[in-house]
Formats: sequence, C-alpha cells, structure tokens
Amino acid sequence: MKALIYGRPNCSYCEKAKALCKLKGIDIDYKVVGKDIQREQLEEMVGGIVSSVPQIFLISEGFSEYVGGYNALEAKLNG
Repeated sequence: MKALIYGRPNCSYCEKAKALCKLKGIDIDYKVVGKDIQREQLEEMVGGIVSSVPQIFLISEGFSEYVGGYNALEAKLNG
C-alpha cells in the first residue's frame, strides 16, 4: 500500500499523516499543493472544494481510494 499525500509546508496535520503512515509501514508520496499540483487539479481529483490539507489517497494494487484528511486517515488505519 502507498499513501499519496497532498499538503503544504509547515502543516502539522501533514506531518502527522506522514508519521502515521511511516508507523504503519506505508510508503509515502508527498506533493505540495501550489507547487507539484494546483488546487483546482486537486479539487477535480477529490470531486469537491479543497479547503484544507492534507488531502490523502491510499493506493493498493492499482486502485486509488480517496480518504480525506488526517482524521479520516487515522480512523481508517486504526479502525
């Protein structure tokens, strides 16, 4: 499994998401919103307005699942 995390510099929840993934043994691909991807592109991917980061996808066996933010990731991985 791999996590695709879209975030911004100095984002504490982005750092927490990366740390949780590392703890769970999940590879991370981190992209900076505004540099690696534009907000509008990310909104198309998630299917709605993006008002916060991180925005997280989990990729497994070729399938991508939109998870949401840090709290949703934590619930999914610890649930």
